[in-house]
Amino acid sequence: MTLRLRLTVFYTVLLGIALVTFSAILYILLANSLINEVDRTLFTSATEVEKRLIDSAATGRTALGISVLLVDPSPISEFASPGIYMQIIDPQGRIRATSANLNGEVMPISPDVIQAALSGTTTVANTSPGQPAEPLRVLTTPLTVAGNVAGVLQVGASLYHVAVTMRSMLTILVLGILATTLLGSAGIWILSGRALRPLVAIATTAEYIGSSQDLSQRLQIHAPNDEVGRLSRAFNTMIGRLEAAFAAQKQFIADSSHELRTPLTVIRGNLDLLKRDPSPEGRLESLTAMEQESVRMAKIVDDLMLLAQLDATQTPPPAPVALDDVVMQVYNQARVLAQDKEVTLGHVDTAIVMANRDRLVQMLLNLVDNAIKYTPAGGTITIECRAPQHGQNPRYAALSVHDTGIGIAPEDLPHIFERFYRADKGHTRTQGGTGLGLAIVRGIAESYGGRVTVQSVPGHGSTFTVLLPAS
Repeated sequence: MTLRLRLTVFYTVLLGIALVTFSAILYILLANSLINEVDRTLFTSATEVEKRLIDSAATGRTALGISVLLVDPSPISEFASPGIYMQIIDPQGRIRATSANLNGEVMPISPDVIQAALSGTTTVANTSPGQPAEPLRVLTTPLTVAGNVAGVLQVGASLYHVAVTMRSMLTILVLGILATTLLGSAGIWILSGRALRPLVAIATTAEYIGSSQDLSQRLQIHAPNDEVGRLSRAFNTMIGRLEAAFAAQKQFIADSSHELRTPLTVIRGNLDLLKRDPSPEGRLESLTAMEQESVRMAKIVDDLMLLAQLDATQTPPPAPVALDDVVMQVYNQARVLAQDKEVTLGHVDTAIVMANRDRLVQMLLNLVDNAIKYTPAGGTITIECRAPQHGQNPRYAALSVHDTGIGIAPEDLPHIFERFYRADKGHTRTQGGTGLGLAIVRGIAESYGGRVTVQSVPGHGSTFTVLLPAS
């Protein structure tokens, strides 16, 4: 069963239940209203008849204070009307007077009801006389003369018009429920089809991408800014990111293969030389070259493993780290690596961040190592650490490495943090770079909620700044 059909059936059932419930309540309220109106008519008629009978007794037309009620039936005849019936019963249960429209018939007499009326209780109940065919609503009330119950008055009303009205109402409600349910089902079917159209497009596009591996496909979105529209846009965004990720993966694999193939080629070439030139000088030269290339290959593998861990967010648990201590450690190591360059300390504040100390040392060493490679002899590399500025929100501590090297061209700046990207490929290769150092710097910074910025002017050096959330 399709989602569209399930939604249509579900909401049709809900609509049907709501309509049936509403109709049942309306039917019951109408029936009660009509019955109450009949009861008001019965009480009004009984009161009027009782008043006329008492007036007749006051003029001497009937004997008072005796067990048999003698009443001229003429007052009842004056109230004869279609659907309203009256009769008077004496204490012995005999009918003494009836309304003319009963045509000699009598309303059904229940001994219990008559006895209750003689005891002073008024009751209203339905009864079926057989003629007329519809039930009667009968009010039975005591007739009181001079403070004594002298008889029983029964006033009945036919429920024919009530029954006709209720049958008509039931027919209207049933037809209305059926028509409304059918129209509602059709409306829900059409609306759900329009609402789910983007989902069909998403499914079709996803199936096509899965079969063709073509990640350039996108949904042509014409949906409003509702949940389905947002889902469509999110789908396009996801496919775009997947396309970029796969493209980066392909490039990464190609670059990795290229970078690893170079040292392997050198090693294989030197092995060849060892076979052909067994002299001690040739052997030493080949072994030295193979050692250098194996070290370079091991560094590439280590960097790739670290990047894989950063991509999988497998970072060591953070702990409070003093950045000034990290700066001093890297400074001492950099002075040894700098050789003919000068490494200096700039402004160094005390700042605490939540991170892993070894990762921060590696990050800062990568920046310093990069600065050393691109700074000519006699140049200067400056390391700084600044605490968050007063009033800064959010609070960031800053690690900076400034060099007086060759700088970075503007067209290279957007790409320098990409893996295996080299702004100066020939220079980097002679220096033994892998093109992964800055990518690792960005990965470590982002893994602890930070970011990296760079400012550079060709020929005037570069400044790399790492911002980390301060504790």
